[in-house]
Amino acid sequence: MENKGSSSRASGASPTELFISKANMARIIRRVVPPYGKIADDSKKIVQNCVSEFIGLITAEANLLCQSESRKTITADDILRAMTKLGFDKYVNALSLYISCYREAEPLGMVVSSDVYNS
Repeated sequence: MENKGSSSRASGASPTELFISKANMARIIRRVVPPYGKIADDSKKIVQNCVSEFIGLITAEANLLCQSESRKTITADDILRAMTKLGFDKYVNALSLYISCYREAEPLGMVVSSDVYNS
């Protein structure tokens, strides 16, 4: 997206600074690839680019929603609204459940495991 490039220049960040680290991407990918499976460097880079673009898209939309309400802080609910507006509403229920469990567990100092949602 050309718009992203211009916004990265405006913020002073180079496009590569906006990427999630390759090590983090590899760790996430390995969770779903069998232990004997190999992941090509090109695959890691493609996933890294896609995930970074996705996060940028959702964040930009959430930012627009906040600006329209004269707010400066993006909340989890803004992210969910942005996802719905952009057509990712299929994922909003699962994320809402996760956020709800996280908010209940956070004051208790508990960690919410993602395994709860894999059933």
